[in-house]
Amino acid sequence: MLKGSLTGSKKYPANTIITDFQMDMDEKLYKFRYLLMGGQLEVQEEGVYYVFAQVFFENYPDASSIYHNRVELIVVSLSYFESSVAVMQTPIGNQADYGTESSGVVVKLNVGDRIGLKTVYESNIWLTKHHTFFGAYRID
Repeated sequence: MLKGSLTGSKKYPANTIITDFQMDMDEKLYKFRYLLMGGQLEVQEEGVYYVFAQVFFENYPDASSIYHNRVELIVVSLSYFESSVAVMQTPIGNQADYGTESSGVVVKLNVGDRIGLKTVYESNIWLTKHHTFFGAYRID
């Protein structure tokens, strides 16, 4: 599992892979290799995985905008293009654009596939180890 490596929040531009993570557990246990510069986990063993993520959003940077915090849980595959497997966003409304969102999906992953988090719109994310993280467990 990768957990946030900062001590506070950070604003990320739209369409940005979030890289401010650190490996939390023994990577061999989870059949992944951490891509240090890419902020992603690379699959080392083919199988069906439960992929999960939690993101803690700060108030959206521009309250007057129709866009607001949104992050994708992505799979980048050698056999197909990058695809979003789950989307996390905070509700629209007065002071609602704040707090924790989580998501998970069961997906077949091949050796060399990568998972990560990517912003859809500009997002303000609290990236500490207890607030924002993602990972996967093999279930087959």
